[in-house]
Amino acid sequence: MNVSTLITVISCFLSGMIGASFASFINVAASSKGSIWKNISRRSSVCEKCGKSLHHWELIPVFGWLFLQGKCSVCKERISTFHPVSELLLGGAFVILYLNYLDQPLSLVLFSCVTLGLYFIAVYDVFRRKIPNVFIFPLIIVAAIIRFTNWSMIPEYFGGALLYFSFFFLINVLTVTGLFPGVKKGSKGFGWGDSKFAIFLGLLLGFRGSTISLSLAIFAGGVIGAILMLSGSKRGTKIPFAPFLSLGSFIALVWYEEIWDVLMSYFLI
Repeated sequence: MNVSTLITVISCFLSGMIGASFASFINVAASSKGSIWKNISRRSSVCEKCGKSLHHWELIPVFGWLFLQGKCSVCKERISTFHPVSELLLGGAFVILYLNYLDQPLSLVLFSCVTLGLYFIAVYDVFRRKIPNVFIFPLIIVAAIIRFTNWSMIPEYFGGALLYFSFFFLINVLTVTGLFPGVKKGSKGFGWGDSKFAIFLGLLLGFRGSTISLSLAIFAGGVIGAILMLSGSKRGTKIPFAPFLSLGSFIALVWYEEIWDVLMSYFLI
């Protein structure tokens, strides 16, 4: 192994650990009971079952869970596998960003921040089943201001926001009115938090990126829904959709051009 390869491997490992560390912090802040601001300002992390303060080595992403064999060292209560799996996912996302934007440091930092935002909203929706306005509205405002700085691309990005929002708005209206096939009148569709999140994603990705992101989110949500049905889950079990939106948006953010070129070459043949 030459020096260049060794440096790349070490950099990838460090990038992964940074992403996993952020995931660990966000998981604790979003999953713990009480105000998220209180959870963030808390001096030390504790076991949710017995309240025991965790040692520093227990907080090492992924490895801490492995060292503990997935159990609290005091009360022996099992620690959800969600934590190491999600840490691996965000760590992997940071490695992907590093490898794709190594020669573009500004894009690397920007896309890393966006990825953290996507992850935070996804995890918050998983644990609390909502997307709070205090987080999503500032993102929409900032994204809109940034897009207004490039007049030539306004139709692309605001078209993306309109596309994304219109999809969720239409589904919600059809569901509430009972016009959606197989759904009773008055039923709940997607949460309106998803609709607001969609506006941000549309501004972030543009019309073409939004098309890819939304398609991937629907596909992933359908696959998970089918798996849950086959595994015997109750009909009507609610599944948070923000994680699928975040996943589809991350893929579109990184590989938008490659995916769009493949789609165009396929449909134009």
